[in-house]
Amino acid sequence: MGVISAAEQSHNPSVIQVVMWLNVVSSGDAHAGMFGFFFNKGPVNNFEDAKQSDTAKFGRFHRGMLEHGIYLAPSAYEVTTPA
Repeated sequence: MGVISAAEQSHNPSVIQVVMWLNVVSSGDAHAGMFGFFFNKGPVNNFEDAKQSDTAKFGRFHRGMLEHGIYLAPSAYEVTTPA
């Protein structure tokens, strides 16, 4: 699933707007409002793919989102859920 689709399925307008604006996340998924994404050069289909993700970039992204009042899961290996 594309990241924008995953963000749209989260039904969170702030997340959708940020993901579309950044257009830097390569892989994501969503189910029943939960979503997650990775900073990766290709699709993430399994744990081996996920381990290739740029976790430092995710950390910087996460801190930036917190500064703007958007609270996401603190790790790329976790899902964000609706509050």
